[in-house]
Amino acid sequence: MPPVAGSVTYTSPENTGLGFWTHQFQSGVTWYPWSDKRMAVATALTYEINQNKQGFDLTPGQNLTFNYGLSQYIPLTDDQKLLLEVGPAGYSSWQITDDTGSDAKNPGEHQQVHGVGGQLGLTYVPWNAALNFHYFYEYAADNRFQGQALGLNFAMKF
Repeated sequence: MPPVAGSVTYTSPENTGLGFWTHQFQSGVTWYPWSDKRMAVATALTYEINQNKQGFDLTPGQNLTFNYGLSQYIPLTDDQKLLLEVGPAGYSSWQITDDTGSDAKNPGEHQQVHGVGGQLGLTYVPWNAALNFHYFYEYAADNRFQGQALGLNFAMKF
């Protein structure tokens, strides 16, 4: 039996996840308007298939998420080995199928949220390394929490 706090039942006090597995299929494309690749327009589409929630008779509905961004790369050194990346970014996410199971609340009501913000990063070309920060302000959320999101990513090609 899952723990109960007042009238809310939750998966586990030790669980930092949502209590179910998700399979994601993603496709993305990046377009560089100029041959020197000083600007990039990127989009990605993600389709999520959720599995049964542990300890509940509930399978969350499937989601579709569209991410987008525009990046302007600005050389910080004359040899163009250190680049600053700046640009707007955002996303929209929609639940496209109903939650199912006897624990599903309000069948037919789907979640959605949209976010807009920006990104800032540094790329060191000789190391094929990038450090990026992004911020999103969420708006027009239906049937879910709405807030702000911050992220810090480091990537390096080996």
